[in-house]
Amino acid sequence: MYQKGDYADEMYFIINGRALYVYGKFNYVFKTMPTGSYFGEIELLDSKPREFGALAEAQMEVFVM
Repeated sequence: MYQKGDYADEMYFIINGRALYVYGKFNYVFKTMPTGSYFGEIELLDSKPREFGALAEAQMEVFVM
């Protein structure tokens, strides 16, 4: 979905599936976001680059704003 350092211009609402917050060279997972969660708003509101990466765990459905 995005990588650390990317420009934050969107936030995501998970309709179905799970997203993973990852860090480091080997994409270590440190947080899982389940269906019904939203993420990506903090860097968007603060106009900062992405602090961590976010990956889809498997195929997922999201609403992007």
